[in-house]
Amino acid sequence: MIKLLLRDAKLFRSNCCSFRPSSHWFRCRVAPHWFWCKVAPHWFWCRVAPHWFWCRVAPCIVGVLAFICSATLPAHAAELAGATLPDSVSVGDQRLVLNGLGLREATVFKVDVYVAGLYLSEKQSSAQSILADARTKQLTLHFLRDVERDKIVAAWKTGFAANTPDLAPIADRIAEFNRLMTDMHHGEQLVLRFYADTVEVILREKSVGRIRGSAFARAVLAIWLGDAPPNESLKRGLLGTAEFDS
Repeated sequence: MIKLLLRDAKLFRSNCCSFRPSSHWFRCRVAPHWFWCKVAPHWFWCRVAPHWFWCRVAPCIVGVLAFICSATLPAHAAELAGATLPDSVSVGDQRLVLNGLGLREATVFKVDVYVAGLYLSEKQSSAQSILADARTKQLTLHFLRDVERDKIVAAWKTGFAANTPDLAPIADRIAEFNRLMTDMHHGEQLVLRFYADTVEVILREKSVGRIRGSAFARAVLAIWLGDAPPNESLKRGLLGTAEFDS
């Protein structure tokens, strides 16, 4: 009887052992599942991902943000009477620097009308040298108040007559120039770009016309830089020889 019981116990232990997972089953089924679901994610997010982000992704993000900032924000700017103009502008592939700012004051009450900024290839302080220079120039007028078209045209008429002795040869160009004018409102800009023999008129950041003629271009710029500017402080400011309180 005892021998029979010992034999049955051995048989039971043998059957129980047969249900243990084999090493092959563990390696092929359990271990891979455990590795990819437990070990791999932890290893990737704690070791690989941070290194990849800071060494590859982050420098690219910083570079893109720096490019956007440099492209959209001027590095420096000048301010006068509440108007801010950049220290430089790009015209085509040329970079023009701010030569000076001037404030146009009208009537005996010195009403602020606009701030003018003159941009040149290089800074100059001689009005005659600037007028004779055939290189690209830009005059930006930033209006500080609403001004009707008729008043603007009247101001140009006075400026032409006071600074250019003989207007007959360019009378048709002056008429064309005046036709491009419109009412200007507070905060808007009128930009005049001077090329060798052309004046481009830009209103509210949109080019509205080009008028050819080197004599005409000189006569337009002489309104501000001639012997009889709208006011002397405006001319001195454009030449960079005057200081203003902002």
